[in-house]
Order: sequence, then structure tokens, then C-alpha cells
Amino acid sequence: MSPETSGRESGIPPSSEAGPKRPGAKREERKVERLTVPVLVRRWGQAQPDKAFVVTDDDTLSYGQLERETAASAYRFATAGVSKGTRVGILMPNGTAWPVVAIGASRAGATVVPLSTLLRPPELAAHLRAAGVEHLVLVPTFRDRDYVADLASISPRLVPATGLFVEALPRLRSITLWDAARRRQGDEPFRAELVESLDAAVRPADDLVVIFTSGSRGQPKGVIHTHGGALGATAAGLDARRLGPDGRLYIPMPFFWVGGFGTGLLSALIAGATLLTEHRPQQERTLPNFLGMTDVEVRVVDVETGVPVGAGVAGEIQLRGPNLMRGICGRTRRETFTEDGFYQTGDLGRLDAEGYLHLDLDESAAHRAADG
Repeated sequence: MSPETSGRESGIPPSSEAGPKRPGAKREERKVERLTVPVLVRRWGQAQPDKAFVVTDDDTLSYGQLERETAASAYRFATAGVSKGTRVGILMPNGTAWPVVAIGASRAGATVVPLSTLLRPPELAAHLRAAGVEHLVLVPTFRDRDYVADLASISPRLVPATGLFVEALPRLRSITLWDAARRRQGDEPFRAELVESLDAAVRPADDLVVIFTSGSRGQPKGVIHTHGGALGATAAGLDARRLGPDGRLYIPMPFFWVGGFGTGLLSALIAGATLLTEHRPQQERTLPNFLGMTDVEVRVVDVETGVPVGAGVAGEIQLRGPNLMRGICGRTRRETFTEDGFYQTGDLGRLDAEGYLHLDLDESAAHRAADG
């Protein structure tokens, strides 16, 4: 199977037309439809309910099922006290259940926190603390991992339950085990008018996801993306990828990575395409990720003074763009961005005369080590 098979026409609304940008080029003003996940779920659920959204080795989730099942999921979250801004962690492998939980949480107004299935207990605890996860949904086991035992090793009081208050993770209030049979038991009852109100309350400026990345300085960072930012960044690359409603997209990346989440799930959802995935994606086939790296202005500055340098001169790489990210968990805006809005990556490189960026990996590693 080829990495990506796409359709003939783009699913991006005409107001969102965007082509590839030359690296280093300055951003251009354009009219972009400011979307939210609930808007897209309702749009495609009505327009093409029988079309497959996610296909795995042993299951299929159609757009109609996506709309109904995430509505039920949103209702469950809302009745459990989840509301706008609540952080919901997801510790699950790729499959049809993952988007039902994640999109259901986002329709309830929550911020989704995808968690790597590879995390060991100390790393899992650090991610949960950094993101301030309040509700955790997980599978009991995956591959050779026992996540219930992993949580118990963090604290014996971290058990599947509600009303939690544990010193090790003071913001965590509930742990829910996902029942694999739940999706096959038919539609669950929910109040449609409540879900409609929840959908309407979600705005493009609301936080959609906290994605963890090791990033430039080697320490995990929880990068915050809004609905409008994440969807806008992803939509900006769909024309170049020629992905539309007729497309079938294969992304061999887990959904907890920015590539699997943005290049996979969000791309298919925006375009109305079909996403093909696996429970155990093959990492050696990983594709470049597109989330956040379109419509980005790049500059290189002197490491000591912060003044932009000329073509061919090495310095620190800084990025700025309307959809790059909202911020980083635990950091103020002043700690994350320069006064004129650039993110300081900590990586070293240079822009050539044509505006192409060259990254100096060896020097970047030495710079990060010296910076601590």
C-alpha cells in the first residue's frame, strides 16, 4: 500500500485555498474559514453518513457513526463534569475507538491530551502532571504493557474510579477503562439538544489539543493548539497533498503523535476523506508531519543578541505563524515567544540566498547542551 492515496479535488472550502510556500518566505494574508471539530463532524455526518472515516484491519467507522457515537461520548463526558477547557487524557492505540473518545471529548469542550502508549510510569506521571489531565481514558493493556499496573506503580490509589484525589497527580479526578465491546453494543441514548448546545459553544479560539513533543531542547513539551489553529494549519497543506472527499489516506503513525493526529485524523476530517490506519503502525514508515509547519515565517537570529542575521550566516532558528501553536504547558507567553511573536526553537541553522533553511544538527546539540 502506498503511503498516501488521494482524491482528485480538495475538500478545503474555496475561502481556504492555499498552496505550498517557499521556506523562509513571509506569510501572506488570506481568508481562511475558521473551523472547529464539532462543525466538521456535523457537516460530514449529514453530507456523507455512509462514507468511511476510519478503517482498521478489523473495523470501520463511518462519518454517520462518527457523528452519533461522538455525540453520545460528548454527552457522557458532559454528565461526568467535563466542560470547556477540561483536560482529557487518552492512552489508547490507533483504532476506531480513539477518534470516538477524542472527538467526543472535544465536542464537550474539553482539551484532548493524547498520551504515548510507549510511556513508562515515571514519564506517564510527568505528562499527566504537565498537561494537568483531569480525566483519563485508557485501555487496560496494549502489547506488553499493563497500564493499570503502571498507574498503580505511580500510586496505589490510582485505580479506575471517579472522585479521585491523589497527591502524585493532584488534578486527576477520574480514570476510565475503555470497553472494547462498547462500540458494538449499538447507539447509546443521549440528549441531542444538549449536544447541539455543546457543539455551538466550541469556538475556533478554544484549545483543542495538547500534543507532547521532545522538541528542540530535549525535554518533553506540551504544545497547545486551538481548534482554529490546528485545523487551519492542516487545511493549508491539503491542496498540495491533493486530498479531497474521494481520497483514501494511509498514515503509518500513532494518533498520539502530531503526525498521526494532524496529518492523519484532522486531515481526513477536514477533507471528508477516509483514513486507513493500524493498531500497531510501523514507525520505520513514518511520514513527515504537516501540522503547524505551513504558513510559517522563519528567521535566523544571532544567538547572543537576537538580531536577525543575513543569508548564509548561522544562528538560532525562530518561527512565527498564525497556526503554529497557542503556547506550551507550564510556560508563560513571555517564556515561549519573543516580543514580536517568534518561537525560539533552540536549534541552530542558516537560511540560504533562496530562503531555504539548513539545520545544523551537530551544532544544535552542542548549543542545547551548553544552554542546559
